[in-house]
Amino acid sequence: MAAETKSIRTEIASLQTRNLGLEQRVSKVEAHASSFQDRDQELLFLHGKLTDLEDRRTGAEETTFAS
Repeated sequence: MAAETKSIRTEIASLQTRNLGLEQRVSKVEAHASSFQDRDQELLFLHGKLTDLEDRRTGAEETTFAS
C-alpha cells in the first residue's frame, strides 16, 4: 500500500510539473496572440489612412482633369 501511495504521489508531482510547463507555454502563446492582434489593428489603421490618401489623390486628379 505504501508503494502504491508513493507511486501515486510521484505521478501527481509529475503531472503538476507538466501542467506548470503547459501553463507557461499557454501564457507565451497568449502574449504572442496579443502582439499579433495589436499589429493587426495597426495595419488596419494604416490601411484606412492609405485608402483615404488614395481617395484624396484620385479626387484631386479628377478635379485637375475637369479644369
